[in-house]
Amino acid sequence: MRQILLFTLLLLSICEFLQAANDNPVRSGISSLDWNGDVNMFTFGADEEIQFFSPEAMAGYAYINAPVTFSSDMTWEIDVKLDFKPTNSNNLRIMVYAYKDITIYIQVGNNGGQISLYRQEGDKAAKVCISGRKYLLLDQPFTYTSIRLTLEDYEQWTLYTKKENEKNYTSEGTCIGLLNTLTPNNLFGLTCRYIKSRLSDFYIRNIKISNKITPEPEAESEISDVKLVDIELAESGHLKFIFDNPVDISRAVCEIDGMGNATRVSYGESNSTIVVGLPQPLEKENEYYITWHELYDLKGRLIDDLSMEVYFEEDDLAPPPVTGSGEIRINEIMADPKGAVDLPETEYIELFNMSGEDVSLKDWVLIYDSREVVLNDVLLPAEKYIVLYREGRDIHINEGGLTMPLPKFPSALANNGKTVSLIDPFGEVKDETAYPKAKAGISWERSEDGNWYLSVDKSGGTPGSINSETIRPEPPGEGEEGESDVRPGEIVFNELLPDPYAGGSEYIELYNRSDRTLSLKELAIGVRKPDGTINKFYFLSGVTYAMPSHSYILLTKNKLGVESFYMVPFPDLLFEVNLPVLANTSSTLLLCIGEEDTIIDEITYSSKWHTPSIKETKGVAIERIDPEGETQASENWTSATFAAGYGTPGYQNSQYAEGQNGNSTYIEAPVYATDGLYHIAYQLDNTGYNCRAYVYNVGGYRVAQLANHELMGVSGEMKWDGKASDGIRLRAGVFIFYAELYHKNGTIKRYKKVFLIR
Repeated sequence: MRQILLFTLLLLSICEFLQAANDNPVRSGISSLDWNGDVNMFTFGADEEIQFFSPEAMAGYAYINAPVTFSSDMTWEIDVKLDFKPTNSNNLRIMVYAYKDITIYIQVGNNGGQISLYRQEGDKAAKVCISGRKYLLLDQPFTYTSIRLTLEDYEQWTLYTKKENEKNYTSEGTCIGLLNTLTPNNLFGLTCRYIKSRLSDFYIRNIKISNKITPEPEAESEISDVKLVDIELAESGHLKFIFDNPVDISRAVCEIDGMGNATRVSYGESNSTIVVGLPQPLEKENEYYITWHELYDLKGRLIDDLSMEVYFEEDDLAPPPVTGSGEIRINEIMADPKGAVDLPETEYIELFNMSGEDVSLKDWVLIYDSREVVLNDVLLPAEKYIVLYREGRDIHINEGGLTMPLPKFPSALANNGKTVSLIDPFGEVKDETAYPKAKAGISWERSEDGNWYLSVDKSGGTPGSINSETIRPEPPGEGEEGESDVRPGEIVFNELLPDPYAGGSEYIELYNRSDRTLSLKELAIGVRKPDGTINKFYFLSGVTYAMPSHSYILLTKNKLGVESFYMVPFPDLLFEVNLPVLANTSSTLLLCIGEEDTIIDEITYSSKWHTPSIKETKGVAIERIDPEGETQASENWTSATFAAGYGTPGYQNSQYAEGQNGNSTYIEAPVYATDGLYHIAYQLDNTGYNCRAYVYNVGGYRVAQLANHELMGVSGEMKWDGKASDGIRLRAGVFIFYAELYHKNGTIKRYKKVFLIR
């Protein structure tokens, strides 16, 4: 039955697409035009989009044209996007008339960010006939702008524009005349005028040319026609609201008079159903007045008139939980148990009851990667731990702890980190946390301040008992000295930020790749001049922290200049010290023992180590790929990834790839998660891949762009908000995810996957 339904949805979508094509004007879409000119420099997509792409890294222009029939009344419509700030010499021209020495064209972009109509006669300078709004194209992020030009009775020209966030076209002006001679045979053309750095940032779509003045589409009503169909009382005291069409709950607030706002608003079986968690149980024979605020349909229209009274019989009401309001938290996560010393290689999640009273876990839900796992009916005593794991696997817990084997526990917890949520029977989120990237054989343990630390227990974890982080001694360097006899190669340069953002601070990250805890008190950083001499030493004697084996430390002149721009999960590993000024282009740094000749590590870095696809390197750190590889090997360094915020100060590099080269490469289809986003997990066989990723509907039209030449790490995930290119959420249904991964060595990998939007 499900397969028949999916087939029917596909068939209906295709029929709607064909019907829409038949209703379009005379010339509609790029495929209906017979293009000539520099066609090898343009990509003609199946989604009716043209992208300019020059095969040569040089400035110039590219021109294509197609014959059209010209008449007394005309309408030209086209959507354009320039992924850059245009200038007088870097823009797009749309030719609408060309005969003998007269050319009339729309220029998209100039120094003022305008869209204007020009007339040029022979070799004379072009004349502005309609001057458009200033700064129209200078807003970021860059989005599509719709352009509409009409000609009435060979005489009156009117230019209109509409940004994606605008509901109606705005008239840019009207002019009279312009035509000296008339001909039914004419040309429509596109000219991309570009500089060297803008070789593929021109996008054109939805071309429509009509031999009549087509009316402007009427603006849609701001009020939605989506209707509430039913209200049900769901399990565990939840309320379920059922609509006749999908809705958008991203901004929704459900207010219950006398209770306050709902504790949880989430989708049910589909995005036409909303499940609401209540602040407290419903009482018998009470009437409840409920009002929805900021609930929209998938076109972005407000669903109005959502105030109602609800009443349930006593038999409908769910019994309260056995005991306790429940202050349960996610306390420990073992995501990569491979190599654990004294623990079975089983993934687990530990919960801790910190409420002070016994709590029944009946109807509690653990949510991992959008999947709900209903917990068993177990009473968790106060101040006790319970370990959740997959049924049928071995587990070892410490004395006093409880276990809960679950048939639907995830078969594999993601090593690169995920968000885990814990929901009580009333739908309230009692705890939600994102654990960091896993380290093989060692669990992540949560401290009292809510931060995550790798377990220091000799077994690799403490399932069922107090976390080792809670009972660990003072960190080395604070109450325990590390060894000061650092040997060459034990501590290495691991990440550098020579060119920070405005207001940011340069930094140097070091990594202890030895098996010892090492002190930095005797070390210094120096800069080698071109003649080989050392310019000055900057001593690290003020760094009291001793580095444990396989750990990181970050040195900077200003911690706030780092924390303001990058994710810093371990602020205690950032130290303010005097450092040399790091040249943006190239310099030689040394890590030495004082002013002695013993060099611990040396690097001559270069801005050329950045990935070529990174055009703007300001604020982008360069990362070491393999910590065991050679420091000076340029192939062992590359740019930090976009997904990591272009820097990973104080923790494992986004381009870390020790022992991973040669592994399989994959990229998964988007999966909806509880954070309201679609997650796309990937694993690559090498560093240095860039990615283009799109979503297509079943008619072959590209509806969203997820990545545009983004630099990827070796593993991780992309995130997408489920919205189309116009900023509106896509309707539920079948879509196609397409990704293209390409490497500077020439390798190209393409992936196409069908997935559902809910």
